[in-house]
Amino acid sequence: MAYTFNVEEMRTNRTIGFQSSQDNVSVSWQNEYQVIVGTNASDDIAAVSPYDVITASGLPVVNRSVYYFASKVIPFAICRNLSASQDPSAVAKWTVKAQYKSFNRNQNQDDNEPIAPPAALTDLGTSEEADLEEFEQVLYEDKSSTPKAIRLPSGAFFSDPVMERIPTLTVKLTQYESSITYEQMLARKFKTNDATYRSQPAGTWLIEDVEASTVQVQLSGGATTAALVTYTLKHSPRTDAAGTDIGWKVSRALYDYKYKNGSGDYVWNFDGDQQAATLTRVQSDGTRKTTGTLPDYEYYQVYDDTDFSAFLQA
Repeated sequence: MAYTFNVEEMRTNRTIGFQSSQDNVSVSWQNEYQVIVGTNASDDIAAVSPYDVITASGLPVVNRSVYYFASKVIPFAICRNLSASQDPSAVAKWTVKAQYKSFNRNQNQDDNEPIAPPAALTDLGTSEEADLEEFEQVLYEDKSSTPKAIRLPSGAFFSDPVMERIPTLTVKLTQYESSITYEQMLARKFKTNDATYRSQPAGTWLIEDVEASTVQVQLSGGATTAALVTYTLKHSPRTDAAGTDIGWKVSRALYDYKYKNGSGDYVWNFDGDQQAATLTRVQSDGTRKTTGTLPDYEYYQVYDDTDFSAFLQA
């Protein structure tokens, strides 16, 4: 059987709803389409498959179609639900309802305003979600006006160190790209910024995850297939004792059972009549650290860096 499907946008039963969670706003739209099924005189119009109706050309596709209705687009609203129902009094007539939802949290209602299709994908802008997280690091001095060393009266460190909670910023940045391959996603994941990014120095931002989906979006020149890509960016505000940015480098305190003596030889650290060597603080040159209360550290870069400006749009 050969069927034809005439799809028409309807201006009835359209709905919109805003949902708020604290300061974040998401939106859901519902639009209707009328589908008229045509066929040869010899074919039974009532035998048309509902699947053929709901997948007719001109209708949005779930998880793929970006909002486009009445010649307007909403850049970050995606079709999430699609349903079709047949008119019992006119079996050739079907009503298809499409529900679009913003895929992430927006800051205000204006982010969901329909706009004229732009000329380029980059003109669709970007969308961001920000979250505050935290990590812990060992605290060697307290936060009093006259810092107090966090040590036992003997000068030894506590077996259970005092931990400081440090707030961090995580940003999910979503943008449109003409395409992206698995190889590109792998190449960008777990990379740090090689230059200043968002006013923060190199090595302090990490791309922790890259997610992508294929979508259809309307531009001024017509519908185009694009990649909707979300980058999860985490900032590390860690610094060393001198205030130099460490970012995502891994730190290790310099404790060793050996140290370099005055002759330049490495010797075991024995204290008095001890029968076994004990750990001692050393400096980066291997000599024993005898002043100050804090251990020295070495910092190791464990992530490759990359040029964020080559692909991030914000």
